[in-house]
Amino acid sequence: MEEQNDLDVNIPPKTPFMKKTHPILSTVLIIFIIYIVIKIILGVDVNNKYEVEYEINGSARSVSITYVNDSGGTEQINDVTLPWSKYFTNCSGSKTLYIAAQNEGYSGELTVNIYKDHNLIKSAHSEGQFVIASTSARIDE
Repeated sequence: MEEQNDLDVNIPPKTPFMKKTHPILSTVLIIFIIYIVIKIILGVDVNNKYEVEYEINGSARSVSITYVNDSGGTEQINDVTLPWSKYFTNCSGSKTLYIAAQNEGYSGELTVNIYKDHNLIKSAHSEGQFVIASTSARIDE
């Protein structure tokens, strides 16, 4: 129903609040849909974040471990008993992952694994006296 004033001019009806904000909500909805398409359907991590797990298993009694940490630095720890694992979330640190383990004993075997977002991406295995198992992976955005 249209209102009329004394001059016989048509005045459009008052628009509700939601009709005024419709372009803003449409824009937000479009941005959200694009984000979902990129993140879920295409499998691209738009936040450049990923979870990393280094894992070492085996029968070796003691190992020495060297790995690249979440900021891209190298860390080493000695006299570690197995199993061993290290978790971190990488946002802006190193794009290269690396883990090495050396058997500190005369016998035994060991396996090193690198996981990205809970998926195994690299693995290495060694058996014997003072052996080293190492592996690396490059994380491409």
